[in-house]
Parts: sequence; structure tokens; C-alpha cells
Amino acid sequence: MKKITASILHRYEIFDICNQINKLNSLNELYCSYPKYEVIKYGIPKQKIKTFIKYELLTRINDYFWKKNFYFSKYDFFLTNYFDIKISKVINQNFDIFYGSGGMCLETFKILKPGIIKVFHSASMHIYTKKKLMINAGYNPDKIIDKEMENKYLKEIDRADYIICTSEHSYKSYLENKISEEKLILNPSGIDTERFYYNCIFDRDDDNFKFLFVGNLSLRKGGNKLLDAYIKIRNKNTKL
Repeated sequence: MKKITASILHRYEIFDICNQINKLNSLNELYCSYPKYEVIKYGIPKQKIKTFIKYELLTRINDYFWKKNFYFSKYDFFLTNYFDIKISKVINQNFDIFYGSGGMCLETFKILKPGIIKVFHSASMHIYTKKKLMINAGYNPDKIIDKEMENKYLKEIDRADYIICTSEHSYKSYLENKISEEKLILNPSGIDTERFYYNCIFDRDDDNFKFLFVGNLSLRKGGNKLLDAYIKIRNKNTKL
């Protein structure tokens, strides 16, 4: 049985992935920035968690002043790189596969022993495609992403043995940017059906056509386009 070690600053879907890996008895360790009492809520055994909380505190302070404008600034690069360097210095390399997240694993990739498989987790599209879409959405092309951060993403993609894409449009964006199909694995994000399930009490009991938007109200998430569309079509039988 292959043993997998993962590393992530913040949480994202990596905790859920580690939960599933652990159910297969393949999780070796998870290096993260969340406190252990939060991580174990995702079904990850306490003894397999290595946590470094100060990096979480630093990034949350940065996020507070950053105001969620979705630019990848030099501060974002510094903090993710700071975490990455820390993990590269403390990681126990007694495993078969390293699972790292975009922008947070280059320094760790560099120090891994020969034979350890390097996996790059891409929760979004290729960085070039993401930049293009954000410019089209109205973001300042000169501020979208710090150059050092962009270069780090590209180097991680190059060094990785495999790239996990969590959606078809993400998968296609890598192909469009000349990434070998042999490196790509399409593994669509799923849901925890024990937490999210059908309940008949939420069935619609009227004739209203309802729109539901879940996410940050920002250019990146398309909230402005939804509002524009809703203004054009709304009537007494629609609800947002």
C-alpha cells in the first residue's frame, strides 16, 4: 500500500481528500496550518496531523488588509513560500507520494528523495488561463498576480509528476497550455453525502423561479454578471 503525505496552507478541499485517503489506509501525514482540534473534524487522525498555526495567523492578518480583492500579491507569495520552506525543512520523507497544493509546494518538491512521486493539486485552471479570464472580468492586468508567484506555479507544474485537476474546464486549460496529457489526472470534486443530502421539506412549494448564488460577491465569481442578468429578467415570479 502506497503511503501519501500532503501539505496545505489553510484547508480548501485537501482536508476532505486526506479524509478519503485515510479511509484507504494510505494517509501517512498531513502538514497544515489549522489547529488539530479543527483538522480532526474532517476525520483525520490526530497522530497524523502536523500543524504550524502561526502561518495561519499570518495569512489571516494579510487577508484582513487584503480585503478579498483576489489579486495574488507579493505578500501572498511571501506567506505561501514561507510555509513551503518550513515544510521542506521538517517533513519526514518516509512515504511514497507527496501531495502538494498550487503555490505552496515548490520548495518541498525540490528536497524530496528520488522515487517519491510529486503530485500537484490544481483546484483551479492553469495560471495563464486564470489570468486571461480575470482580465476579461475586469481585473487590472498589472496587478492580478505577483510575478514571483506566477513563476512558482509554473515551476511546480513543471516539476510535478502528476497534476490533479478537479474539473473538466481545469483539465482542458492545462491541455490548452501545452501540458502533457500523461501528467494530467481528472478527479472532479465531489460532496460529502453525509453532510449534504436531499430532504423533501426543502421542495419548492410555489411557482417562483429561484436563483441561488453561493460564493464571494466579486468579479472573479461573476456575481456582477448574475445581478445584471437578474435585473433584465426579474418579475413577480422570480427570486434571487
